[in-house]
Order: sequence, then structure tokens, then C-alpha cells
Amino acid sequence: MIIFISFKNMANDDLYLTISRALSYSVIVLSLLAKLPQVWRTYSAKSSRGMSTRGQWLELIAYQIGISYAYYYGYHITTYLDVIVCATQSSLILIMILYYNNQFNFENILLIALFFLFIILSLLLLIPPSLLYIFVLSGIPVSAGSKLLQIYSLYKSKNSADVSTATWTIVTYCCMARVYSLSIEISGEYAIIYNYAISALLNSIIVFQCFLYSQKKTKQF
Repeated sequence: MIIFISFKNMANDDLYLTISRALSYSVIVLSLLAKLPQVWRTYSAKSSRGMSTRGQWLELIAYQIGISYAYYYGYHITTYLDVIVCATQSSLILIMILYYNNQFNFENILLIALFFLFIILSLLLLIPPSLLYIFVLSGIPVSAGSKLLQIYSLYKSKNSADVSTATWTIVTYCCMARVYSLSIEISGEYAIIYNYAISALLNSIIVFQCFLYSQKKTKQF
């Protein structure tokens, strides 16, 4: 009887891990496309109406904190490859926003320099683990702040013409999938899991806003 229960638990563990890996791979595949609709929309419109520059900065910083932490502790690449892809695409979106809004000022150039310095220090493993953990904890309000700024920007403009609904829908799914996969594959990292859970909730609000304000614009015509 005990042996049967043991094998049953092992089978369940294998099932959960298989589902987790399947979700991880789906997230990685979707991450390749996640930000491309937004990149194309911003490029085509030559505009970034409804998008928050500060929100993009905070999102990029949150991405990099997660990447640095996972890289330092040697997590399996499937648990954060999507974050690397999304961070790369977000960097391109931020550059386009700065360009179209003529915001390549001293402040943003300094932030770019500091951001690259942080990446180099992370790759060289020169950031102390205690400091990295503080960054991860701070990443929760940073990530949430980026979404809240985007929510406020859309609420203020009442215009989602230059904001890609597809991008935010994919990102929402990725966050939801990561809540499950990380809870299975990485034990004890509650800060990271909470971060994804909060992001999934706030991303869902942004998706709702995109549909709401696009419909309002349609009714006006």
C-alpha cells in the first residue's frame, strides 16, 4: 500500500513537471512574438500615444533584475529565456519611444549607461547575492509600478490606438503560465512567483483597457 502511494505521488510529480515544462516552452515560443506587434505598431504609427516612457523603463529594469538573479543562481535557462527575449524587445520599444518623443536627453542617456553597467556587472557576477535578493524584492513594486503607469497613461489618453492588444494578451498569458511553472520547478522563490502573479493581474487590466478604448474610438466614427 505504501509502495503504491509512493509510485502514485511520483507519477503525479512527473505529470506536474511535464505540464510545467510544456508551459515553459509555450512561454518561450510566445515570447518571441510577444512584443513584435507593439514594435510594428509603434514603428508604423511613428508615435507612442498611450504608452508610458517611465513605465517602459521600470518594466525593463524589472526584467533585468529577474535575469540577473536567475543567471547568478544558475537556474535552468527555460525558466527565464522568455524574460531575456522580452527584455530585448522592450529595449527596442523604449528606444523607439525615446526617438519619436525626442526624449534622448541627458537623463535618459545616463539611465541607458547605468543600465548597461548593471548588465555587465551581472554577467561578471560582481553583484553580491544579498544585494541581488534586495533587487528581487524591490522588483515587485518596480514591475507593478511599470504596469500602473501604463494603466494610468491609457486612462488619461483614452486612446489605445498605438498600444498593441496582442502584445499585452501574450504577456498576460506568459505571466500566468510562469506562476505555475516556477511554483513547480523552483522551490522557495515566492518573491518571483508573487511578481508574476501581480503582473498577470495588472496586465489583464491593460488588455481590458485596450479593448475598451479601441471600441470607444470605433463608436466615435
